[in-house]
Amino acid sequence: MSEYLIGQANNMKRNLKERNLKLKFLIEDMRNFNFRKSFDTAINIFSSFGYFEKDSENFKVFKNVYSSLNKNGFFVFDFLNESYLRKNLVKKDNMKLDGENVIQERKIENDFVYKEIRIGSRIFTERIRLYSCKAIKRELQALGFSIKKVFGDYHGNKFLKDKSTRFIIIAQKN
Repeated sequence: MSEYLIGQANNMKRNLKERNLKLKFLIEDMRNFNFRKSFDTAINIFSSFGYFEKDSENFKVFKNVYSSLNKNGFFVFDFLNESYLRKNLVKKDNMKLDGENVIQERKIENDFVYKEIRIGSRIFTERIRLYSCKAIKRELQALGFSIKKVFGDYHGNKFLKDKSTRFIIIAQKN
């Protein structure tokens, strides 16, 4: 939903060495899209999920992905590992970014993780609903996905419920 980031992506696309790539960036509500069997692969990475108050609203995203994939298409889903995060939450950190002090504060409340980011005098807030790997797998399977593989990080290591920082599911549309 960020026009700024879509602009950044389009700028990067113009500078790619590869030509004739069919890339189109859209600003859409992830609960309300359907590309009707248009893709072989759909990717949801960096915890770009769980923004909505109700589970039913969050899981509409999976329905839309399912209907937008071709038969036997793949869905790659990357998310925070709830179990690990609850035990290892970093409540506060500070860093410098382009000469400005950046303070991030986090808390878990009512099954959501909240992050407040202060950059100088500007304040940004993020909120993501926490889900277990088991719950996400169950929802995907209920739609008709089969779970092909689950990784615990970006290096392809095995998912360990209490030790992996994330879970990355490779699912296939039946």
